[in-house]
Amino acid sequence: MQQWAYEIQFIVALSFTLAIEILVLWCVLRLWMKQPKETLPLPVILTAGFFATAATLPFVWFIFPFVFRTYLPYIIISESFAVFAEMFLYMCCLRLKPLPALGVSLLCNSASFFAGEVLWLFL
Repeated sequence: MQQWAYEIQFIVALSFTLAIEILVLWCVLRLWMKQPKETLPLPVILTAGFFATAATLPFVWFIFPFVFRTYLPYIIISESFAVFAEMFLYMCCLRLKPLPALGVSLLCNSASFFAGEVLWLFL
């Protein structure tokens, strides 16, 4: 996959990230936080997960790598940005309080980050 155009890599990463983060979002909200279907329907969860990821991943892929040229600062700043931006979106879209929204965002982003790192090893 490393020889693919950067934009194609982004589309693959976006698809993969959407799948992971929306699945984790649903699991956390339904199974761990016990959010009922009546107050938080599936289309709302899907929409919130889609927009949170779609709003932050382009920054992580196209803006931050050119601002931070070394890997560690890039990862720390870009992933922190994603976590806090998505936290804010979850607070607005899912009406979560700040701390639960932060936890949800951190879990979603951690899952997709580590799954992506593992996937990258095999491609």
